[in-house]
This record gives sequence, C-alpha cells and structure tokens, in this order.
Amino acid sequence: MSWNKNMEGDMPKGKISGKVLDQNRNPINEAEVKVFKREESIKKPRKDMTITGKSSPIGTAITSEKGLYEADVTLEDSLEVVIVKAYAFDTESEDGEAEVSEHGSSKVDLRVPVAIKVTSHRMKENQETRLETQFTEGEVVILRAEINIRGRVVDDPERLQHYGYNWKVESGSLVEQRGHQSLPEVHWDTTGLRGVHTATVIVSGGSSGSSSPSEITVLPRALQRVDNVPVTMRRTAAEPTEDLALWVVIRRSAEAISFEKYSQSMDMLLCGRDAELNKLRDGIGYLPYSDLYAYKLLKAATEAFLMVNCGVAITKEFSKDELDYVMRRVGVGAISLDEFWDKYLRLLNGGPDRVIPYLALIREKLSDVRLVGPWRTGSTQDAGDRPIAAAEQPDLGIPPGRTVSARSLAAGLRI
Repeated sequence: MSWNKNMEGDMPKGKISGKVLDQNRNPINEAEVKVFKREESIKKPRKDMTITGKSSPIGTAITSEKGLYEADVTLEDSLEVVIVKAYAFDTESEDGEAEVSEHGSSKVDLRVPVAIKVTSHRMKENQETRLETQFTEGEVVILRAEINIRGRVVDDPERLQHYGYNWKVESGSLVEQRGHQSLPEVHWDTTGLRGVHTATVIVSGGSSGSSSPSEITVLPRALQRVDNVPVTMRRTAAEPTEDLALWVVIRRSAEAISFEKYSQSMDMLLCGRDAELNKLRDGIGYLPYSDLYAYKLLKAATEAFLMVNCGVAITKEFSKDELDYVMRRVGVGAISLDEFWDKYLRLLNGGPDRVIPYLALIREKLSDVRLVGPWRTGSTQDAGDRPIAAAEQPDLGIPPGRTVSARSLAAGLRI
C-alpha cells in the first residue's frame, strides 16, 4: 500500500539509531547522518538495488560527543528498506542498510574511513625530525596530529590549517601558550618527567574526532655534577626471631634500674616515716661516726635494689604496649611474644626449671660444680627473695638471728 505524498503529516514514522565511529573505533562528534529510501526491482537481486531521491533524505541527525545518533524517518509504506550514510571530515561512510517499520526502530552503526593519531618526533641537528617513541628527560618532544582519510595521510598544510586541534598531555606542559595551541604540530616539555605518558588530540572541522592515546616513554637522563640526588634510608626487611622477647625483657630490666626508680626507692627507704623503717635506721644511731654508717646503709640498700630489679625475670607476662613497641621498632607483623619467649628458654638439668640459653650453656660447661642455695638453681624464683642474714650485713641493724629479703629491704616492708 502506498501513501499519498500530499498527506505527509499522516505518513507512517520510524526511527533509525546507532553509532558513528572512525577506523580506530573512536566516536565522531557532529557527524551528519542521512537516511535515504531504497527501491528494489522484484526481478533484480538485492545487490542491484539503487538509492532514489538521494538529494532529498527521508531522515537526518547529528551525532553526539559519544558518536550516537537517532533519526526520525518518514515512510511511504508501513515497512521500507532504507540506506544510512554518515558524513565527516570531507568524506562519507559506507552504506548502512536497515528495514524500518511504522512506529518501529532499527539500529545501524556506521564507520567513516578516517583515522586520527598522535606521532612523536625528535629534532635532529640538521633541523629534520625523526619519528621516536622514547625520549630523555628534559627534551622537547614534537607532537603531530596525523589525519588519515581513506588510507591517505593529509599532508597539505592549507588543509591541515582548516581543522582545529585540542591537545591533551597526561603530564608536563606544552611550550605553546594557551590560545596558541590549536595547531597540527605542538611542542611538549618533558622536564621533570619519567616513565610512560600519553598524549591525545581532538581534531575538529565541521565534525570532530579524537585520537587514541599515544604512549611516549620518557627515560631518566644521565646524572650531572650539579644534580641533587635525593637519598632515603629504610630499615631492611627483618624476620622475627625467638630472641625478640629477650630484648623486651632486657629493656624492662633496664627501666627497672633507672635512676628515677632508684631515687624513689632510696627516698622511701631512707626518708620514709614507717615505724619499722625508723627502727631499722635507729639501729646505727648510737654508734660514733654516723656518717660512715649512713653511707654503709645506702650501699647495702643499693645492693638490695639491684638484687630485686637487675637481671632477666623468667616471665611470660608481656603487655600490649611492649608488643606494640616491638612491632613498631622491628617492623614485623602480628607476633606472640609469649610463644617466642617460651621457645627461647631452655630446660636446665632435665628438670622443670627454664633459663636463658646463655645460662644453660654456662651450666652445661660447669656441670661438675655444685650449686649453692636453692635460690641459685636457675629456677623461676626471683633473686629479690634471697634472704639477707644479720651476720651478712651487720651494719643494717638487723637483730641477731633474724633475716630479711632483699625485696623487703628495698621496698621498705616489714622485716
């Protein structure tokens, strides 16, 4: 059935949509799309079909930035075969064919025989240029927009000046000032750049198309005497070892005998108001030359302070602050100091007592020497519990037959 052309307002409508791309599959913006009616003879094969009314398209559209288009098509029949063509950069696409029905929509993608790319060049001594993809830091790179239409590179200067150019470089800057960069050839300063960088150009002229990103490698230049070379030092990679816990214990012991802790203990022992402390100090008060005995009291108290706090305590109680300190200083991940400490200690004489490896080695070498006193067997008993007899320190005023532990003496506890 045919529709009267005088009744165009009542003629059926359809839609044609799709993409217009260049040879590199980049979208072409502002390309003109035209839809023509195609007639075919029933007696002839489809390949002999011809376009009719080519000067009067039955639908038109302009592509978007993403190369998309949508054209309303006026039909004479409820179902027609149409031809779709795209025009850009002074050339046209191959024919696209589709069937369009009334109130229906068809999709046709078109490819325009245009390819845009960026080439990089190095200036030679004789003012000639050479195509390159690798440059040295600090060089000025020549960037050129290459337009290829139907397999031929456009090299006519006047025709190249007919287009507009919008350059984009990933890093660095162009030598040309803003407002003077719409040129087919620009210069890129690579000062301070290293690695792989990209450059693109959008070419416009009625239609506009973008090049694919062109990768350019900038290599570091050779060092010169005037260069400042930044140097950084980092801690070498460290694997956690079992003796990490030992250093925590040593650090704890060193803090325990710090002067601040020692001063606090001596102030409490020698200047405290406890009755037992007064009794201890009064024991030397009746003797002449009290300054001499006060010195001996300080000496004995200092020895007791060191007995209590010096040495490596056999313990498994490590605080979270100590664990955080090790992880921060050594640069290791999550570890268990308790497990490391348990693996580090050695059994002594096949019994339950555990000591540090150094003491276990000494005991092994001196296995024929008898140990004196149960507190010296290498057990976990603290040295501060060693008894001090009155005969051992007569100047402390300890009553005959009585003993006091070094811990009690240093802490100022009841004797």
